[in-house]
Amino acid sequence: MVGAAIPNFWLALLLILVFAVDVGWFPALGFTSFREDPLENMRGMVLLAVAIGIAQAAVPARQTRASMLGVLQQDYVLIARSKGLREWTVIFRHGFRNAMIPVITIHGLQISNIVSGAQRFLTSQSSLAIFAGLAIVLTVLAFNLLGDTLPDLLDPRLRGADCR
Repeated sequence: MVGAAIPNFWLALLLILVFAVDVGWFPALGFTSFREDPLENMRGMVLLAVAIGIAQAAVPARQTRASMLGVLQQDYVLIARSKGLREWTVIFRHGFRNAMIPVITIHGLQISNIVSGAQRFLTSQSSLAIFAGLAIVLTVLAFNLLGDTLPDLLDPRLRGADCR
């Protein structure tokens, strides 16, 4: 809930204040080219990645929770529990696997959002904007394809289903 409630710019400012200004683990200002110092370049992007990641992780986390709560009330999960299976087995084999079907689709969309945000950052920082744009488009296409095909692999009921 916190990741969805805090605006990205506010979270980024808090991270800079704590981890760059107070603690001094990361640079607060400036940009170091990857060609000059790859490690310093990565250090400069950590806080950005954390700020984007926390905000983007909130939606799939909430979706996973809601999906698990729905799946754990299904008859097949209750039957698995009544058979005496371990709770760990019931949750992961019968619950989590089926709850992940809608979550995988959400992850495909979320990765597209993260990659498009990274594209804006890269194109403002680099002269390799065309290459970065092409790589990002291919990445988004790949994750959207995975998001559409993985549910079919996880749930045998969906294989060969006619979606008309």
